[in-house]
Amino acid sequence: MAIVSAKTKYVRISPQKTREVLYLVEGKSPLEAIGILKNLPQRPAAYIAKTIASALANVRSRKFSEENFRLKSLVVEQGPRLKRFRPASMGKAVSVVHRTSHLKVVLSDEWDKK
Repeated sequence: MAIVSAKTKYVRISPQKTREVLYLVEGKSPLEAIGILKNLPQRPAAYIAKTIASALANVRSRKFSEENFRLKSLVVEQGPRLKRFRPASMGKAVSVVHRTSHLKVVLSDEWDKK
């Protein structure tokens, strides 16, 4: 049994938007997931594909066969929030919160072979 993972440093997309794209590729093989993500117009798809490709590179560097691996878990955690202010009417300042995502991909060669 082998488990390989990859993480990204904070991506400036909200976790909620990123999770919507993640649900499309759960349980697929890494190459199939990358193929699906390359054809999606959503912005998080490119970052998720890049993270999966990084995990695949980790598999290759450990000299495992990549055909045996599946996406075991895809996790999006909330990263730090960037708090900014923008001007509003009557001289007020309104706070704007830019959310970030922290992606984690885990590949495993142990899965249900149906």
